[in-house]
Amino acid sequence: MIDAHVNITPNGKWFNTSHDASLERLLDEMAEHNIRQCLLISVPGACENRWLAGVVERYPEKFRAFAHLDFQKLLKPQLLEIEAMGYAGVKLHPRSQGIYCLDARWESLFAFLNKREIPVMIDGYYQTAGHTPLLNQLTPFYYDALAKKYTQMQIILSHMGAHRVFDAYYLAKSNPNVWLDNSHVLQYFSGTTLISDFNWVMDMLDEKVIYGSDFPEYSLGEYYKTFRDVCLLRKTVRPELIETNISKLVSFGD
Repeated sequence: MIDAHVNITPNGKWFNTSHDASLERLLDEMAEHNIRQCLLISVPGACENRWLAGVVERYPEKFRAFAHLDFQKLLKPQLLEIEAMGYAGVKLHPRSQGIYCLDARWESLFAFLNKREIPVMIDGYYQTAGHTPLLNQLTPFYYDALAKKYTQMQIILSHMGAHRVFDAYYLAKSNPNVWLDNSHVLQYFSGTTLISDFNWVMDMLDEKVIYGSDFPEYSLGEYYKTFRDVCLLRKTVRPELIETNISKLVSFGD
């Protein structure tokens, strides 16, 4: 199986938490829990693209990665460098980077990704610390226009749209190029009625839901157990399919 939402850092620190985000811990947990491969996510302020590309180069049989962009710098040179380093896609963090994806300034970015057919993962969480973006510019339906304009660009909305999971469901149902990842939320919202909603969406949309843990927020084994437990709520959920859907967008060399 493939865990398609994993974060690691050079020094093992994960912002202002006590989580261990080291490569060493990740490798240990992959071996312990039989996680065959992972999609690594480059996060602004946590690691540099060049470092993470080096990790993939060292372990090509285990990892692929999505790069991040610095929106304070020219984007075209960054995109060309990301391509040259062998990245499989790009991850955008609108809520922490303070960007609006429909801002006309970023049209050239999405045109580039669309032309190259490079997948983009968009953080689908809502909590913000600054004045921008506004919360209604982070909700699933906001990305409908993006998906319809750039049809050759595969979009992965992280965290299944959180509490707006049914909006995320209809976004993915309405656009062939939109996918949902189920990272973080199955554990974070444990004990709430949202769990049955996530389960229903994983059942109805199992060919377009991508499994991820959001390591180191949750350990690989802990989150995988939660995922399997949630799947048991409906007998028709196909977890084995969800566990490998990322391979439809990213080649792991199998």
